[in-house]
Amino acid sequence: MNFGQARRASGLTQEQVARLAGCTQEAVSAWERKEIQPYPRHLWSLARLLDNELGRWATEQLEEIMPGINVSATHKGVFEME
Repeated sequence: MNFGQARRASGLTQEQVARLAGCTQEAVSAWERKEIQPYPRHLWSLARLLDNELGRWATEQLEEIMPGINVSATHKGVFEME
């Protein structure tokens, strides 16, 4: 599942995702078009705040770029490596 599919499956608009991630709607749109990749801080926000398809997608992306990270066991805003 890609970002756009996960966002739609979660029932969120690009604007809602942007507010949750702390970025602009334009950035979210660019993620969907695969023009740019989300920064880890944006993935972190989505992974910590959402318990749905988009949250799972963000968690998978974080685990891919930061092996050993444990999103579910950390405090908001703090990266913890196993």
